[in-house]
Amino acid sequence: MRRRRARCSTWLACALGVTPVMSAEPIAASFFTAEQSSTGQQLYDQKCGGCHAPDLGEGSHGPALRGDHFWATWGDKSARELYGRILSTMPSGDPGSLSQRQVLALMAFILATNGYPAGATLLESPAQLDAVKISKAKP
Repeated sequence: MRRRRARCSTWLACALGVTPVMSAEPIAASFFTAEQSSTGQQLYDQKCGGCHAPDLGEGSHGPALRGDHFWATWGDKSARELYGRILSTMPSGDPGSLSQRQVLALMAFILATNGYPAGATLLESPAQLDAVKISKAKP
């Protein structure tokens, strides 16, 4: 019954031209594995740490991928946007050279570093990132 009521509320909001509001907290369900995050960390160390800081802080040539700067830049944007930016512009010396699988691993590492939980679900497709809004967890 509760599920039916939620569907009806969503349908009614859409019919009236109102956009349903999503939670500002990161989604609780995980969408990448700890192994993917670990692979992403290794790749980050090899391909990204030279410009961005090794700890994802602000580096000599790249912005921070964690903390206040990260939230100011990427907060409230879709994770797919960040994925697209990395895929098309990174690494700066060889843009577009990373595979889809490598960028998904980097996304897992960056999101894990920013508080998103790892779990049993493998991040296999950029489409999985469409519904993920990059949001700082509420204290």
